[in-house]
Amino acid sequence: ATASLLHVVTTTDTSLVNPMEVVQLHSDLDLHPLTQTLPGCWLLVPLSVSNDVAWGCLGIHRSPTTQSLWQESEIELVQIVASQLAIAIQQAQTLDQAQRELQERQRAEARLKEAQRIAHTGNWEMALPSRNLIWSEEMFRIYGLDPQAQPLTLEAQLMALESADRPLWEHQFAMACLEGQEINLEGSIRGSDGHYRFVHLLGQVQRNSQGTIRALVGTLTDITGRKQIEARLAYEAFHDPLTGIPNRACFMDQLNGAVDQAQQRAEAAFAVLFIDLDRFKVINDGLGHLAGDQLLIECAQRLRSVVRDEDLVARLGGDEFAILIRPITTIEDAVKVADRIHEVLQEPILLTGREIFISASIGVSSTLAGSVEAMDFLRDADTAMYQAKAHGRGRSALFTSQMHEQVSTQLALENDLQRALERQELTLEYQPIVDLATGGLLGLEALLRWNHHHWGAIPPSTFIPLAEETGLILTIGEWTQRQACQHLRQWQQNFAHAANLVVNVNLSVKQFTSPRLLASIDETLSRTGLKGHCLRLEITESALIENTEMAETLLLALQERGIQLCIDDFGTGYSSLSMVHRFPVQVLKIDRSFIHRMTVDQRGAAMVQAILALVHSLEMTAIAEGVETAEQLVQLRQLGCPYAQGVHFSKPLTAENTTALLAAWPQNQPWP
Repeated sequence: ATASLLHVVTTTDTSLVNPMEVVQLHSDLDLHPLTQTLPGCWLLVPLSVSNDVAWGCLGIHRSPTTQSLWQESEIELVQIVASQLAIAIQQAQTLDQAQRELQERQRAEARLKEAQRIAHTGNWEMALPSRNLIWSEEMFRIYGLDPQAQPLTLEAQLMALESADRPLWEHQFAMACLEGQEINLEGSIRGSDGHYRFVHLLGQVQRNSQGTIRALVGTLTDITGRKQIEARLAYEAFHDPLTGIPNRACFMDQLNGAVDQAQQRAEAAFAVLFIDLDRFKVINDGLGHLAGDQLLIECAQRLRSVVRDEDLVARLGGDEFAILIRPITTIEDAVKVADRIHEVLQEPILLTGREIFISASIGVSSTLAGSVEAMDFLRDADTAMYQAKAHGRGRSALFTSQMHEQVSTQLALENDLQRALERQELTLEYQPIVDLATGGLLGLEALLRWNHHHWGAIPPSTFIPLAEETGLILTIGEWTQRQACQHLRQWQQNFAHAANLVVNVNLSVKQFTSPRLLASIDETLSRTGLKGHCLRLEITESALIENTEMAETLLLALQERGIQLCIDDFGTGYSSLSMVHRFPVQVLKIDRSFIHRMTVDQRGAAMVQAILALVHSLEMTAIAEGVETAEQLVQLRQLGCPYAQGVHFSKPLTAENTTALLAAWPQNQPWP
């Protein structure tokens, strides 16, 4: 039997066959790879799958012993078979392509569904005019529905909204259906599960070929998480993280609103309380910051307990609080709140196992005082608070226009004090210190004076505290030392009887604690050529009390330089005796308050006598200051006081007048 083989040739090598023609091959006639591989007769019929493009060939083989050529009928039969085979191949390709497209579509839908789940965004389509809805799976989740359920109707969706949101949603949907306007909405919906969600809806129209609106399509995003974050950020922006009460930003926002209302309605009057905790730094440094935080939290709670729900308690920062009280009828309403604050803070606070007592200084301002801007009310209350603190702890003060004038004047003086040295407005005056036994001149006290270019002479009691607060006292203090030593050195050179005079220079607390003190003194003595024993530094008891460890070392260093040390205003400090006993001090100045009472009160004289006895027993010396009358001078001599100064001898003199005094008054001549 003759064996014929059917082969499907899929090679793309065009050199093997012509893909678009029927080909016959014989091993005896054709040197073709097919005949060489399998000798015999070959019939190759192309397989045209689509667009007359050959997909391959159908090959029929028979052995060389049979007929060499293929008959026409055989070729037609093979072509029919090839045509059916091509159709089958094309169908298989179409099916494979459809399966791939289906799988890709399914993967895309899965990715879209996952993306919508992650983004909490669903898509929707509403056909018009039927209003039939198509929802994605995420839409059902947002509304708390089973994905197998029917989408909610538009009416049901609107009913699920908060009532306040509903009118705007209805309006935008109506305008989209009628005029094709885009939809952009936010609102809160109540899902079927009972939970409220914030959503963001976007939508736009689809039109047919005639331009008629046929549908609305869009997305719905669950923005609950974003809204919660925004709410938390807004809360943190307007609340103090430690105490949980409103912060400065919130207070100023509410205060601005109160100002607007007060300008429109007289009955919307309000008051501002500025509260500063007394001695908080001492407690915070002594017990630690954790205890300080607990103290602030407790104080915040107590402040909230004494106000109404409509009042606002805020922490401005540090240990400062503010209260906005509105409305008020009279200023007494605010004063009563301040009184309740003082009462509630009197109760001890338990911190780290111990009872702590705290008080507060409170300043009060109100619309009744005439302020206009929000910052003015807070500033005025702050000003009043400092006024209260200046009169003692645990007090309240009402703001007055005079306070504002005082603060404005003080600010102007602070600014002018910065330039006082440059403008040569600062000068020194000298008050003689007299030897009561001989009437001779012991020395001079240098007194700083400020002759303001506009206001004239400014009292030292006014500008010295300003210099202390601003830190200018260091620069001014060094200038004072330099000027006083330079003047005394010139007088010593010009007048022989001034060789042993001593100049007293006051030393402030800031100067006393300055690390440059010794260096500046050494530099001054070196430049002026003044001997150390001719310089006497006057320091207050408070400077020694607040810096006891450092003071002992510093005073010993000054003593080594021969510089005399004097405690000013002796008898007014609470630890005078301990200071005298501990530190190397040579001179005590008896405060003018004792000298004044000496002639009118027997106890005043007894106090002076006691101080002089102490000075004598400790081998020190004393100077009575503030001697104003001859009667005081007589009594001091009777009590054995060695030295004194005051207007009874001479008022403070300019450097020029002091020169004239020294020229006319030799040291051994008694005081006139």
